Amino acid sequence: MLSYHSRFRLRDRQRIHADTVAAFQQDREAAIAVTTQVCEMSLDLDADVLISEVAPVPSLVQRFGRANRHLAKGHDFRARLYTYPPETVRPYTRADIQAATAFLDDLGTGDVSQRMMAELLEKHSLSEPQGDGSARFLDAGYYATPGSFRDTDDVSQPCILDDDLQTVKALLDAQGSYDGYVVGVPRASVADPALRPGWLPRFLGTARSAFYDPDRGFLTE
Repeated sequence: MLSYHSRFRLRDRQRIHADTVAAFQQDREAAIAVTTQVCEMSLDLDADVLISEVAPVPSLVQRFGRANRHLAKGHDFRARLYTYPPETVRPYTRADIQAATAFLDDLGTGDVSQRMMAELLEKHSLSEPQGDGSARFLDAGYYATPGSFRDTDDVSQPCILDDDLQTVKALLDAQGSYDGYVVGVPRASVADPALRPGWLPRFLGTARSAFYDPDRGFLTE
């Protein structure tokens, strides 16, 4: 069984990614992958059974596309799709889940085709938010207003594991890349900022290596 999510060091995530894809490209033995949303876009999987929590309609369509993806077992084979309700709507909205429920109701329990999903995607997807035409970076005049240029994840922080600190310091001193050692950690598990080395870039926190497994990622329990 393989686990694949965003809370791996990049150097481990690259290996897990390759192992997961390889496990679903062979047909000698069964493989089970337990993943988060990373499977929607980045994994070329061809699953016989797909189990997903209910999510926004575009996400469901992407996930369902990982079932019987390459028709490897012929045109008569049918993959099985199962969904279950989330414990909480976060990080989505109630409207997202309501639209997804209506989408699944229309999809039914019979055969599902890509064309059918495309038509229902158009019918049930919520409207994208529209900009108001302003751009404070260009319109604010000679002063600047603080703000972010990208979406941020407010529940996690990029960190360096304490066992990797000396390796990362050596890379920084040599002006090398330390990207392979960065891992996203839930904010509740980030170490006390008072213990953070002063040489570490300010956006990085630290976390305990005891909670990290190279094959399972950062664990909170």
